[in-house]
Amino acid sequence: MPTENPKISAYVPQAVYDRFKQYQEESGLSMSQAAINIFAQFLGVEVEVSGDVTKIGGVTPGRFQDLIQEVQDLTQEVQNLKVQLEEVLSKVDYLNSTNKPQDDTVEHEENKSELPKPIDKPIEVEPISEEKEIEVVHKDQPENDTDRPQLILQGELLNELPFLSGRDLALRLNVSTSKLTVTKSEKLLDDFIDWSKEKDPDQVGWSYKPKAKGRGVDYLPSSELSDELKSKLLRWIKGNTSQL
Repeated sequence: MPTENPKISAYVPQAVYDRFKQYQEESGLSMSQAAINIFAQFLGVEVEVSGDVTKIGGVTPGRFQDLIQEVQDLTQEVQNLKVQLEEVLSKVDYLNSTNKPQDDTVEHEENKSELPKPIDKPIEVEPISEEKEIEVVHKDQPENDTDRPQLILQGELLNELPFLSGRDLALRLNVSTSKLTVTKSEKLLDDFIDWSKEKDPDQVGWSYKPKAKGRGVDYLPSSELSDELKSKLLRWIKGNTSQL
């Protein structure tokens, strides 16, 4: 019977062929249907064989893992949106409480009572000597690069970079979330770092580790970054994600 299904040909040992024939005869299937059943059971694909019709459904293990990661990413995004909504509502309540109308007459009288009294005698101002040095409060100067103080950006230490979710890293590498998950599953860690470094706009290699809570992984730079690159990465995270 004509079919659009692709063809697979293989040479197998006699013992394998004999066992296959036994399975085919016991199942009452054609050789093609028996082969489809065996492949489907091994690969985790649901197959329903009825007469000359073969229905294929189900989800492969790789696609199942992709779906799990996508659900986790969506859950995290919903949590971030909830936090942002609470912040917006809090600011609205604050503005509503501070923008109350005031009586112009009362305010005018209060301002008149607070006017400064005339000065009876001039105020003596001590001139600043050119010999005096203006002291600027700052951190001690480092003796070497290892003692260099950490720069601060938006209240975050540069050496405390936040982890990226799968969705955030996929956005930075300009790939789909499923492509990122499949590549992580198929490649060794070192190969994944090299692959992500080629995709990253600043040639940052990315590693991963299991999440502290829940399933999935967090992504983080695979090696120490310079202060300049850390600052640049933090600005990207702030502008493209909801973490900062």
